[in-house]
Order: sequence, then C-alpha cells, then structure tokens
Amino acid sequence: MKTGTKILISFGAALIAAVFSLISHIVLLPVLALGAFMAVEWGFIYLVPMLAAIAVPRLLAPIEVGGIVSLAELILIPLCLAFFEKKRLPHRYTLIALAVVICLGEYLMLTLGSMLAGKAPYEGAVEAWNSSIAAFEASFGSGGAEFASSLREFSDVIPDILMWACLLCAELFSFALLMFYRLWSKAFRVEPRPMADITEWRLPKSMLLGSGLMCAFIVLVYLLKLNGANAIAYSLGLIIASLFAVQGASLLLFIFKASGASRAMTIALSVFSVLFFPWSMGILAVFGLVEQIKNRRGKIKKFLNERAEAKKLDRLADEYEKYGYIRGEHEQDESSGDKDSNNDDPVKED
Repeated sequence: MKTGTKILISFGAALIAAVFSLISHIVLLPVLALGAFMAVEWGFIYLVPMLAAIAVPRLLAPIEVGGIVSLAELILIPLCLAFFEKKRLPHRYTLIALAVVICLGEYLMLTLGSMLAGKAPYEGAVEAWNSSIAAFEASFGSGGAEFASSLREFSDVIPDILMWACLLCAELFSFALLMFYRLWSKAFRVEPRPMADITEWRLPKSMLLGSGLMCAFIVLVYLLKLNGANAIAYSLGLIIASLFAVQGASLLLFIFKASGASRAMTIALSVFSVLFFPWSMGILAVFGLVEQIKNRRGKIKKFLNERAEAKKLDRLADEYEKYGYIRGEHEQDESSGDKDSNNDDPVKED
C-alpha cells in the first residue's frame, strides 16, 4: 500500500475517533483496534493522529478527574494492543493486559473523583445514575414516572455491582478488541497470527486451585463481615464464572463439531448466551467446571480416534479379502521396485 493511502487512512481514522470518543467507548473499539493495527504494520507514527484526535478535545474542555482517567485509558488501549501484537506474545497475555487497563480505567473513571472528595468510591456513580433518572423523568413526565421509580431502586445495588460491571466490561471489551484487530488484519490482507480454534480452548490445570482459593477468600470476607463483602464476592465470582463459562462454550462447540451438528446449533447457543445472560453464564460455567475436572474432550477425542482406527482396519481387511493384497502397499512396492531397477542400470556419461 502506498504511503499516501496510509496517511489518508490514518487521518480518516483520527477524525472518526474524535467523534466516537465523545459518544461511547463501545463504538470506539473498532477504531482503536485499527489504530493498533496501523502501529504494528505501518509504524507507530500512523497512530499519532488518532491519539491526538482523542486527547485534544478532552484537554481543551474543563479538566475533570474522570475525563483525565478516560483519556489515559483510551490512549493506553491501542498502545497496549499494539505492543503485545508487535512482540507476538500469546493472545492470553494480550487479553489479560487489555482487561487490566480497561477495568482500572472504567473503575477509576467512576470512583476517583468521589475518593478524592473524601466520599465512598461508589458515590459518584450513584449520583450520575440518579441524575440520568431525573433527566429521564423530565423528558417523559408522568408517563415515565413508574419506570423511573424502578430505575431509582437500582441505585441501591450499585455499590455491590460497580466493580462487577467494570470487570464484565473489561472482559468483553478486551476480547472484542482482539477480534477487531484480527478482522482489520484480514481486511488489509495481512495474515493474522495463528489462534487456537475455539473448540480447543481450555483453562490451565491450576485454574481449579485458583478458583478454590478465590472461593475461600469470598467466604472469609463474609465471616469477617468486611465492608464491601458483596462487591468482592460478585467480582471474584464473575472472574471464576466467566472463565469456566468460556470453557463450557468451547466444550459445547467441540461437541457440535465432532457430532457434525448443523450451524444452527452454534447460532442457538450464541442467542441463548446473550438473551439469558447472566444465567446462561452460570449454566455454561457448570459445563466448563465439569470439563476441567473430567476432561470430557480428551475422552471424546480418544473415542473418535479409536473409532477412526477401527474403521481403517476394517477397510483394509475388506480390501485384503477382496483383492488378496492392500492396494496402497502394493502400489508402493511396485514404485520402489521400479526405482531399484533404474538404479541397477545407471546412465553412463562419456
């Protein structure tokens, strides 16, 4: 690709990033992944216009703690993704690093202002939620009063689920960023790094021990009656459940593939996971936990290999019974015999 085209793409991405960064972090994810791709494949200089486009509007606006944290997060995301992809480190390290950046960024964006003001960390998030409800009531009047009342009750659980929500966003956003990066690679005809098929994804054996320790810590914080025990339990529970849920989904997809199920089954699993979240995550986590303990996939693979080997032996036996020899071996013997006869009669040079 010509340098001029790269420059146009870089500045076009910067313009889109300047607009999207003021709307939502979610719609900005594909653009951030594009910035990381440009940095890796074309050079970090092509990422500079995007970073400037994100930073300048925030720096020109009245300085707020949340805005500064948000700016740091948006700058670190493409840099982190580009660094790990440039170094060709394992994808799991990329996901962990991105998840840490996003989780800390989202949490501090919502809580740092309150903590600096000497308030509880969740106070700012509760105030922002109540303000949005007040704006909703003002817009819809008495027609939205009942719905607004239900939303206001939700503010009571914000202290418990704030970190949980940040962790969930971090997990989803980091995975989306990696997928967008790979899609941009394919769009620009760059072969992405090999990634294990999703049907082969499996947690390390140490995950059982780690999960047990986290569960023990959850029990401990309740026994000690620590402040924020619910928040700690929800956060650690999400880490455990989400990881095993991914393994559970991988197991089911493996079973669909091994059994030759139609693509409709995969689509149905995806729809079920989205529509019934978070209950679907709990169900998938059970499948993943059982898989981690009993290694169902290993047993299924062993059975399939044994069946394939048995079929091969049966085919060879039928072939031998029908022809009196194995055709593949017979042809190989003939070809080696021809080669030996040629070696016995070499062509002599004068």
